[in-house]
Amino acid sequence: MLRGIRSSMFCALGLMAAACGNEGARTQEEPPVQLVPEAWMGETAGADLPRLEALGDVQMLTGVNAEELFREAATRPAASAKTAAPERPEAERSFIGIDVKNQKAYRLRTDEANLGRVADELARRGLNGASRGTLDDASAQPVRGEAPATSDTVSGQTWSNGVDTRIRMAITDGYASNSWPYRTIGHLSAGCSGALVGRRVVVTAAHCVVSAYSGWNPIFNTFTARRDGGTAAWGVQDAIWYWVPEQYINGTCTNAGNCNPHDFAIMVLADNFPNGHPGWMGHWNASTDTLKQWSMYMRGYPGCSHASAPVSCTSRTLYGDVNLCRTGNAYSPDADGWHREIDISCDGSPGQSGSPIYSYDAPVSGPVVVGQYNQYYCTGTGCAGNAFPNTMGHLTPSWNNTISYFKSLYP
Repeated sequence: MLRGIRSSMFCALGLMAAACGNEGARTQEEPPVQLVPEAWMGETAGADLPRLEALGDVQMLTGVNAEELFREAATRPAASAKTAAPERPEAERSFIGIDVKNQKAYRLRTDEANLGRVADELARRGLNGASRGTLDDASAQPVRGEAPATSDTVSGQTWSNGVDTRIRMAITDGYASNSWPYRTIGHLSAGCSGALVGRRVVVTAAHCVVSAYSGWNPIFNTFTARRDGGTAAWGVQDAIWYWVPEQYINGTCTNAGNCNPHDFAIMVLADNFPNGHPGWMGHWNASTDTLKQWSMYMRGYPGCSHASAPVSCTSRTLYGDVNLCRTGNAYSPDADGWHREIDISCDGSPGQSGSPIYSYDAPVSGPVVVGQYNQYYCTGTGCAGNAFPNTMGHLTPSWNNTISYFKSLYP
């Protein structure tokens, strides 16, 4: 079903080339792409078909660093989202999708009820747990007992209590290319991290795939599971679709304070895994109180050019905090009161945006992603005593159901 679109808004955002006066560009009259697969599980669950609208052509940014674009924009003065009031209840959910290959934008509309129906059906089929992909063994588990890599210099920026306790998890450090679950975590070519939560579905941060602050443009990315410097044991996968919440690009997202509650993205990979499939993590929503009781971990790919990079940083290489990732204060409640941002103790830095925060404590096969790293709030050496300098995007019930929904569309 096609609906009318708010062309003036998307002209301002640079989405609808023809509607904004560019000759020769195709407009929203172009038929939408086929999105719903045959035998879609949503129909079994009684969910309505998604409503898809074509929005026009987009300009893909290439050769850029997504984190640098985001950090530059995030320096703008703004009221913190941590003091934001709950949003107005809204049953409808709207996502903007980018067909990466054809560089076209679409809007998908559904509602919370339909997201929930699909998520319940996916859970009933046991598809919200982890899978080892083409390997069913438990070999090459992470090596234990390394000493934390620490610095004599106290940064106070993005390191818990000013001390970096991340270690490098390279193949040369004893972490094999098929180490579980590290083979499900990958490097995005535009300088971020992400994790497979389905056969073709990666969860990352929205700012890793779109630049929302000026003109709005998608950012070209590939995904390399378990990247290890120049080694790509599981191959390099093209991203063929991005899906981000419309709130991230509709003009209300102008700075870190009001963007972070919506800094969530789904990346869909090409259906081609030349070296076998590395598997994927599960996903689960747990309350803020529950997360305080769980053991959680964060692993990702920090960039080496930032002041808060790991000591003796090796580019495009997996790092992880040897300490458990604890949670602190929670912020940015949604309409149902679930907090979308939670302060965390695990050490991180630019390049790790989109890194999974995961646990084995959920009642399904694990590990399960419970959030992703998206921001730090403590930025000066005076923050050396801050035990929770970073913030995770929390998988609320709505976000968790969103993952299930897009997994059903891209099985």
